[in-house]
Amino acid sequence: MVIATCRGNLVNNTMRVTCIMFHKIVAKSISDHRNPYNMGVLSNNDIKDRDMVALTKRILEHSQKGEIDYARRIYDQMNHRDCVSCNVMIRGYIKNHRTRDAREIFDRMHHRNTVSWNSMIMAYTHERKMHIALKFFLIMPDKDVISWTTIISGLCHDSQIEDAWQLFKQMPEPNSISWSSVISGFQQNGLAAETLILFKEMLSAGIHPTPHSFTSALTATADLAALSIGQQLYSQLIKRGFEINIHVGNSAISMFIKSGSFYDARHVFVVIPRPDTITWNSMLSGYAQHGYGLEAIMTFHQMQKAHIFPDGDSKRVILELPDPLLNGNFPEEEMQIMAYLAKECLLHFSLSLF
Repeated sequence: MVIATCRGNLVNNTMRVTCIMFHKIVAKSISDHRNPYNMGVLSNNDIKDRDMVALTKRILEHSQKGEIDYARRIYDQMNHRDCVSCNVMIRGYIKNHRTRDAREIFDRMHHRNTVSWNSMIMAYTHERKMHIALKFFLIMPDKDVISWTTIISGLCHDSQIEDAWQLFKQMPEPNSISWSSVISGFQQNGLAAETLILFKEMLSAGIHPTPHSFTSALTATADLAALSIGQQLYSQLIKRGFEINIHVGNSAISMFIKSGSFYDARHVFVVIPRPDTITWNSMLSGYAQHGYGLEAIMTFHQMQKAHIFPDGDSKRVILELPDPLLNGNFPEEEMQIMAYLAKECLLHFSLSLF
């Protein structure tokens, strides 16, 4: 359950990173737009440029507020539009889930750059319309790393892992995010052994792994319950300073628990600066699944003292534990502790209902 939760939180991490890269490029194209206010005497063309820059910024502002129809009215009133203006309008439509309108702007453009093409590829990828996204990708004149990574990640999420792998092998210069994308795709499609092989190939190619690629490798290791490999991975991520990353830490805890090493899991837990609910739940469910009822209840009690609000998974783990008062396998002192903490947990549940 906890591993599934970690996966759910991390399924789109590669796409998020790709989007961040893309948004930075869009923002830079706007900031690089010539600013005629600093040019001294303005010609008629300068005045047109000044108006175009100002109107483009207004389109961006209204799009970000969700006022996309108002942004379109401004766009339609522009006497002159350049590639940046069109791209901002396209991105506004895509952000507001109106891909059809974005496509209309794209089709009318006389000149398109990589931002224009990547916007449409990303839009159809997010809508899981990979057949359309692939058409755009194939006819795109100048593909960049964002184009390749977006389409590969989209194919992986659509379970077209073989097609994603074939495209990846054709990619001119895959970077760490591209590698992370295909590694994550292999892991999400249940190819645990292949995930670890690909992770090793990435290291051999001299590519620095990202936290997301480590997370995928750790999750694959958990699927295989390969403790020795997991310990090697954790040593590698420590060398790169990723041990304090919450997502990597949560995956490492789940991996160690599934592999049966509570000592290693506890060590990872202590290293994480600010454990979140998933971190605590990993420890809780791990103890409970392996029959450590006392440790599970004590961990839940510590969770409350750390002011981490338990969620449904936390409560379910505790409520499904055997009644300590009916279990004669514990020394009397431990049974008393379990009974006391169990009552504290039940009191917490009762209060949280109101």
